[in-house]
Amino acid sequence: MKEILRQRKFKTWDEAFRGLTPVMRQHSVRVADYTQVLFDGVCKSSAYITDRDTPVYMNEVYAEVAYKCGFYHQIGKALDPQRYPPWREDFTDEEKSRYCAYTVEGKELVARLQGERGGDISIPNKMIREACEFHMERWDGSGLPYGYAGKEISLIAQIVGLAKEMDRLICERKTENPFEETIDILLAEEDKAFSHNLIEVVREHQTELRNVYKKYIQYTRIMPKTIPLVDKRPERPFGLKYRQIVAGTDMSTFYFEAVPWFGGVLEKEKEGAAGEEKETYEEAEQLLMRTGLIKDISIYLLYEAADALARMKNCDLPTGGVLIPVFSEFFRGPDQSEQLAKFYEDTQIDSKKLVLTVPERLIREDRAVYPRLTEYIEQGVVLMVDDYHPEDIPVELLREIGFTHVRIAKDSNAFTEAKENVQELQRHGITVIDWPVGDGQLTEDELIQYLMKYE
Repeated sequence: MKEILRQRKFKTWDEAFRGLTPVMRQHSVRVADYTQVLFDGVCKSSAYITDRDTPVYMNEVYAEVAYKCGFYHQIGKALDPQRYPPWREDFTDEEKSRYCAYTVEGKELVARLQGERGGDISIPNKMIREACEFHMERWDGSGLPYGYAGKEISLIAQIVGLAKEMDRLICERKTENPFEETIDILLAEEDKAFSHNLIEVVREHQTELRNVYKKYIQYTRIMPKTIPLVDKRPERPFGLKYRQIVAGTDMSTFYFEAVPWFGGVLEKEKEGAAGEEKETYEEAEQLLMRTGLIKDISIYLLYEAADALARMKNCDLPTGGVLIPVFSEFFRGPDQSEQLAKFYEDTQIDSKKLVLTVPERLIREDRAVYPRLTEYIEQGVVLMVDDYHPEDIPVELLREIGFTHVRIAKDSNAFTEAKENVQELQRHGITVIDWPVGDGQLTEDELIQYLMKYE
């Protein structure tokens, strides 16, 4: 009865395809394009042209059919999409067997939709059935559902299987170079999961395969290597490093503090640890005030921090966010609302992930800046009172201005009574950010590498 109901479920190819979940449909479209590139490569490969066992359908005449083979390869999942979670390498044998049932059911569904029965099946219909049934088989016999090996596996199914694996690996990469890393993984599967000849086709047609990858970037979580918004040349006289604020096991709670560094800005020699010219943050602020560069340098540093956040997002690294110190004069000077709006539009970052710090002394010393701070907060800018002394600034004033984040000063009495004070602040909807766990500082590249390893 169950099988009869299934036969009634789909009367057309379009109905069956729409029975897949949106994610499955998107995957099928990408696999179809990868399949067509590989199919064309196999048709032109001398290794296959001279091989007497190469099927007659390996001809450009059947290129559109090859596309359909990739497009409909997982059509069996449409019968019951909820039975098929994303493939995982740690599936048990039983889970793998249950998962791969869609390949056999897919072939049966395709046969019904084709309406062609008996032993004399047309080449296009046979290609699609074979692609559906055998694309999970592997060259070394490690695949499913039958454990076929070598040339026992239909060639079109080998091609679709490789295309499917390519898309799966690309979409699972938590890296800025998913395509390149996927190619390396596939090349390592030569004469294992895939034949030497088919891997050679991959080697020879990387450009065309990369074009397919680029075409569908917007449909995946993966982005190519982040294009920086600012030019972070090694010889630049200022920039950011990062240090971790929160330790623990949940990466989503990790905050990192951006630490501005300045080298040679004052054009005077100050011996640092490595004999380099270095200035303190306070010294740099005084110079920038005199030269009128507070706004320009502050905005540059914001863009550099945004680059780090963009890379975290592109690599699917769910951190809490980045704190970045901002010069007091940035808030005292001309209204930067328009510049900040442009910054968020340019970077497309989640504004909640970038926390701009406001020194507490600015709150104590300059009441005239309150409306400006409130305006920025209402604009969506997240501001944090840094070095906060609860005994000096009441929480009611923080809420009146609109602050949602603070960092309690280490020399404050409140810091020694942290638990009670943190709870009081949290009752007022204010998040308390901790201090860094150490003095170690990471470059942007080191930060991304650290998060990838930790994850």
